[in-house]
Amino acid sequence: MVYVFTKFANGLCSGYCRRPITRRELIKFLALQLIILCFSNVVLGFDAFDDFAERIDFSQECERNAEYVSEVDYSVDCGLYYHHYNSQSYNYSYLTNSNSKVRIGSWNVFHPGIGKTQFKDFKLVAKILNQWDVVTVQELLPLIGDDLRHNEAVLGLLDDGPWQLKKLTDKLSTLNPGTKVYERTKKSIDDLKADLKEAKTLYRSPGYLQILNELRKIDPSWALIISPNPEGTEGSFINELVGFYYRATSVRPTVNEHCSEFRETKSFPAFACYPEFSSKFMYKNYEGLFSRKPFMASFQSGNFDFVLMGTHIIFNSPSDEELMGKILSKVFGVESYDELGAGVDSKNYARYAEVKMTLDFIRKFKKTYKEQDFILGGDFNIEYNEPLIKSILAKYNGINFLMEEPTSLANKRYVVGGVDSEGYSKNFDHFILFNETDKECRSGGEYHLNRIDFYSGEILDYMKENYIVRNVGRYDRLAPDYEMTASGKKIYQKAMKKYEEELKAMRTIKRGKIVFENTSVQSKLETFERRVFLNQLSDDTFYGVYQEIISDHVPIDLSCNTSFRDDD
Repeated sequence: MVYVFTKFANGLCSGYCRRPITRRELIKFLALQLIILCFSNVVLGFDAFDDFAERIDFSQECERNAEYVSEVDYSVDCGLYYHHYNSQSYNYSYLTNSNSKVRIGSWNVFHPGIGKTQFKDFKLVAKILNQWDVVTVQELLPLIGDDLRHNEAVLGLLDDGPWQLKKLTDKLSTLNPGTKVYERTKKSIDDLKADLKEAKTLYRSPGYLQILNELRKIDPSWALIISPNPEGTEGSFINELVGFYYRATSVRPTVNEHCSEFRETKSFPAFACYPEFSSKFMYKNYEGLFSRKPFMASFQSGNFDFVLMGTHIIFNSPSDEELMGKILSKVFGVESYDELGAGVDSKNYARYAEVKMTLDFIRKFKKTYKEQDFILGGDFNIEYNEPLIKSILAKYNGINFLMEEPTSLANKRYVVGGVDSEGYSKNFDHFILFNETDKECRSGGEYHLNRIDFYSGEILDYMKENYIVRNVGRYDRLAPDYEMTASGKKIYQKAMKKYEEELKAMRTIKRGKIVFENTSVQSKLETFERRVFLNQLSDDTFYGVYQEIISDHVPIDLSCNTSFRDDD
């Protein structure tokens, strides 16, 4: 359809356009017209209008991923309410779960695909994720920064290149063979043809797809449902996505009743969506009060069907007095955060508000729809024993707030008083379950819940084989630094050489031509050396290597039985 419109537009444009209209430009134009049409015929709130515009914009990234990312040899659905990668896997891969168990995970993977996490080992991340059947993942990112600028240059060449090629070919036909200008023009044509052929291979994959593509090397049935647009605090440089990676041989997405009612389209099944927080569904209008809305999808494994919701609760609360007052009044019915009790201040009040709004939605969902098995997982930025969270949870019947162990990573080996941090800091990651899921996810009075430890087992073995270079134990705890072991030096030298080769091989586009990047190679090598290897030789940055290579949070794990008869 876009191709037909493009041909039609170029027919109208012929004779006075500077160059032919590209597919990408036409999509932008049609999206703008659609937004204007919606805005002129429907009364949309500013939040809804902005949200819709962002979805249109992010859907272009989805379409480009499908067209240009070389590893994407599977079906992709770029909808308004979710994007679905390897979307047809549920049609042919799903099997009855012979293990009678489904493993459900939640993990903040710490911004894959951005400069500050440029050394993330996607192979290891995928290996960790492969323990689950379905996992809600927070802090996924769209393309931003250097990768976005690079991809825009790639698209610019692919869009403008054919037009430039036609101009050069037309010019060549007017020149005399054998002349210098003829040879220069012919060389320009050959170079441009080669660049156009190579350009598609240079398109960079966003972090969330790098994870999926590594997962599919392990098991081709892995698929991803991801939120339709990134969200974050106002003015934030980094806006985030929530995703659900699922193994289609043991889990399949199903139609979500709420999404079907409020987010239905004719194009794709209503598997996933952002909840409706306005008064169209809620008793109170919570629209515009979240920094990042939770995202939910429905799944089935064996006889167990359930809603899985992923959330990343705000960390720093809004300081704007008007917005602060609106949140406190609508959510808690108070004028000041001081009225909420001990431990609540201007920095954290919105954390509790977002949790309460989410629980209000879940309660309304369970009253409205048939499905009662609802699992909420994510990074709450709230610890298990905080007084206000206990007070909030007490207002909801049959609720279980899970995971008491710390889940965010420490940087220092020793904290105040010389106490060993053991690599952990805060207890921020949790599951919330309701009594309706007790039958499937609880036995003997206990939930089947675990924290995945980075400092033991296969993860530690992998880190020692590829990244850990220090000689721990040679010096006592008062020594400021550690030394590299002999084997550590070999790991370091091998990694530095490999990274240097990768940097020197990187190609990009400048002034419409493909060139070697060759910029700041030495600086990037020094950054890699410092952040991955040298920092681990100091107590103050002892565990930083795990944050560089994996994440600053560990995943949490829940197992549920899939063989019981469905009761909802």
